[in-house]
Amino acid sequence: MRASAIILSPVVAVVITMLGYDTISPIDLTKTRIMITERRIIAYVSANTRLPKSLSELPSEGSNYDDDLHDGWGRELIYAPKGDGYVLIYSLGPNGKGGKEAIAEGFQIELRPTSRQSVPATSESSSRP
Repeated sequence: MRASAIILSPVVAVVITMLGYDTISPIDLTKTRIMITERRIIAYVSANTRLPKSLSELPSEGSNYDDDLHDGWGRELIYAPKGDGYVLIYSLGPNGKGGKEAIAEGFQIELRPTSRQSVPATSESSSRP
């Protein structure tokens, strides 16, 4: 009986891996990457007293962190400074179209990186509505 359990364990591990139970879902990956990006923007504003012009300005957090700026479906996260110190970070969601469904799923964060100091808008953000 014990020998059977030992033989089945590697088979179960292979089946679990093949079914994808050891991976994160695109929805959870997207939400995680948006939250990490939010944290990176807050750190950037603390260090530079301004919003980054684009997400590519954000420094890496190191090799142990997921600094990827794509959602769980491989599309780039969208960074939209609003010109008043607020920023939108979002994904278009699973269908790539965005809308109310993407917002309802939590694929959008609006933040104001600091409330203690005024954050100057970037030149790009001041031209956006």
